[in-house]
Amino acid sequence: MGLLKITFDGSSVTSKQDADFNFHCGDLIKAGIMESLGSGVTCTAANNYINFTDGYVMIYGRRIYVESGTSVYISLDSTKYGYICVTVNLATNSVSLEKIETAGTYPTLTQENLQNGGSKYQFAIARYTKTTTALTLDTSYAPTKIKSCGTAIKESVQQSKDYVDDNFTMWRSSPSHQSGKYFYFPNIKKAILEKSIVVVHILNQYVVVSGINIGNNTSMTSTIYYSGTAQCLMTLEFLPETNQMVIGVSETTHNVKAIACYR
Repeated sequence: MGLLKITFDGSSVTSKQDADFNFHCGDLIKAGIMESLGSGVTCTAANNYINFTDGYVMIYGRRIYVESGTSVYISLDSTKYGYICVTVNLATNSVSLEKIETAGTYPTLTQENLQNGGSKYQFAIARYTKTTTALTLDTSYAPTKIKSCGTAIKESVQQSKDYVDDNFTMWRSSPSHQSGKYFYFPNIKKAILEKSIVVVHILNQYVVVSGINIGNNTSMTSTIYYSGTAQCLMTLEFLPETNQMVIGVSETTHNVKAIACYR
């Protein structure tokens, strides 16, 4: 027992040690196509064959290269649902490309934990249906992708920014137009409105209302006072079909300058 040199001249590294490190660097994604390496292992179907472009697959850190022009023949002998799988079998120290089919529904794949004692994992890189007359690729099926560390970080940062923008920031809008006693505010998102406190700038005053009541398609009415005297009757309503908020006032001279949503 002791230390084992790995990245040193003359070191002896097992495939398990290499795979464990790759698995960690691949964000602990069990299986996927390595993005931006090769041509992405995309597939097409022609003449009863499913054909693949080149690229790399990684399953629990075990890297497999799919050569350009690799293809699998599909026999049109019955009506079935199927996968084309890259199968890793550690018990036999082998990797294979195989079709797995069942009638009535897509088959259940064997996906054992190769890092902790499992020996077999089937990763589907294509999905299809077949009859006795036709082979059809399921173009909606998207195999998992393993992104580079830089790409994953950038996407994570953008997702965090989007989450903050959608849930916590202040949003301000001016009316797009006025029609008589009604002021129209465009591009109002119901999801944002329902989480907000809405502040209306009218008659040089700021009126605070609850956004969740407006977002629930409820028309709200508020009376604005100045020096103890009622100055204006204001109504607020959200129009989900056009994503607009409409603010009505009792006089056309009662200008609504802006609204702000605070989350």
